[in-house]
Amino acid sequence: MRLRLQGLDNRWSGIHHVTFVTPDLDGTIRFYRDALGLGLLFVKESRLAPDDQLWRHCFLDAGNGAALHVFEYSGAVIHPHVPDGRPWFDGGLQQVALSVPDETALRGLQEHLRELGIGVSDVEDFGQVRAIHLRDNNGMLLEVACWAEDLAQRPLA
Repeated sequence: MRLRLQGLDNRWSGIHHVTFVTPDLDGTIRFYRDALGLGLLFVKESRLAPDDQLWRHCFLDAGNGAALHVFEYSGAVIHPHVPDGRPWFDGGLQQVALSVPDETALRGLQEHLRELGIGVSDVEDFGQVRAIHLRDNNGMLLEVACWAEDLAQRPLA
């Protein structure tokens, strides 16, 4: 059953942004801009409740209106390794998956990252999704993925 909401015409346009924290905003900007090619939309300081403290943050353009929103927080805890060989750690953001248009772009990015000396997986085939995995400058798990077929032509369940 599809939810019908007033004014949305039963359509979502996608993810607007995903927010995460980093202890090093400048290093994170360099990684996403220089290694992955995401455009820097802006960096600013904002006062946030409840303590009215100034927080430095940025938005990085992830394409098609989507963005990564990154806050600088010196106490940020990134989970680069999952304990006991489990597939996930307890709580929090598990990974961010960025999209590329097709497998050619995916393999091109993989080659670029390897040329930069950034560890990246082989292309993985998950049926309708092809993906590579890597870690950002903070140790956060990233996936870069593309659809194996045009899902716009498939009816939604």
